[in-house]
Amino acid sequence: MVLSASPLVSVGEDSHMSTAKGDRPFDYVLLLLLGLSISINFWQWSRTAAVANAAAEAPAAIAVGAGAPPIKGRTLDGRAVSVTAPAGGSVALYVYSPDCVWCARNTANISALASGRRNGTKLVGVCLGTVNTCQAPAAGFDDTIIPGPETHAGYKLGSTPQTIVVVNDRVDRVWTGAYSPRIAGEIESYFGAKLPGLDPNAAPTKPS
Repeated sequence: MVLSASPLVSVGEDSHMSTAKGDRPFDYVLLLLLGLSISINFWQWSRTAAVANAAAEAPAAIAVGAGAPPIKGRTLDGRAVSVTAPAGGSVALYVYSPDCVWCARNTANISALASGRRNGTKLVGVCLGTVNTCQAPAAGFDDTIIPGPETHAGYKLGSTPQTIVVVNDRVDRVWTGAYSPRIAGEIESYFGAKLPGLDPNAAPTKPS
């Protein structure tokens, strides 16, 4: 009886081992999928955290009614300048950055504003970039500068595009964002210019 039982035990062991070996590829697939899922979840978490941190760090716009800090910086050819309003007039700062997509889409509006303003406002481009990366936002601007540290901090520059109007050394108006229909209507009413609207196909260009 012992001798006849021995082959049965051996067959059972071999069958069990064969099944275990057959399960190994399936286990590897499960581990691979688990690792992939963890990687995707971590990537999504890191992107969400980065967006949240960027939003938390973005400076709040300078408040309407606040005292206007000096407007100082360098022109695109490197000259130090201090911008002042014309006698009895105002200064409008158009803040933009070289790689800002919405700034590019807003270019036609800015060009129309520069050529069509009716209230004598001095129009100044404020580029958040370097001499090598900045270009004038559009033709017709009275000045284009790269802001110095005092101006950058004083006006809480960071969001682009942004339009800030200074009258009698105080902030009179602030518009943050490209000229959507609502903002465009307010800009047209304030400056007396007719704006054509955003160009959805425009993209940032590199200096030549």
